[in-house]
Amino acid sequence: PDLARAHAKLRAFDRELARLAARLVRTRVDEILLREVVSEVQSEYSAGMVALDEVRIHAPSEPVDVEVFRVDLVLVLKNLVRNAILAVGRDPAPRRLAVDVSVDVEATGEEMVRIHVRDTSPETITADAIRERRADRGLGLVSAALARYDAAISVEPGDGEFAKAVTLRFFRALGDADNDNESALASAEREAA
Repeated sequence: PDLARAHAKLRAFDRELARLAARLVRTRVDEILLREVVSEVQSEYSAGMVALDEVRIHAPSEPVDVEVFRVDLVLVLKNLVRNAILAVGRDPAPRRLAVDVSVDVEATGEEMVRIHVRDTSPETITADAIRERRADRGLGLVSAALARYDAAISVEPGDGEFAKAVTLRFFRALGDADNDNESALASAEREAA
């Protein structure tokens, strides 16, 4: 009886730990997050010295989650936004920045979340150049963080109004993290019994 009670407590503790871990690694990509990132970068000294003519932020209307620690996603986005702001600051007006999110379904059926950081600077940059940067600075940190999450970065041509877009791609986290973990743990417990 004591062993059975201890085992039940241990299983309950495992379920709670799994529930907490699932919440930590899941980040909601919404307008609040995007505005927070842009605002924090604009409050930095060097980026704050650049007078932007326009900042557009467009998030999806439905909740979109990615399985990325929030701190890592914020680090990546801040670096991309900072680089875009500094790039437009070296060029004449108009100095525009846009951050937007799209969700696309791949041929495999998986949903991909794409976060685009668009700017009006004609400076060119390639995804290879981003990956080759030193790992202890700026865009090198972006590459290191993306590698942890099987994510990708690309540079796309602009759409007329913007010169280019640096795009991050993450797999979309579907379902409720708590319910997903509960189902997996319950299934594992049934198999072990």
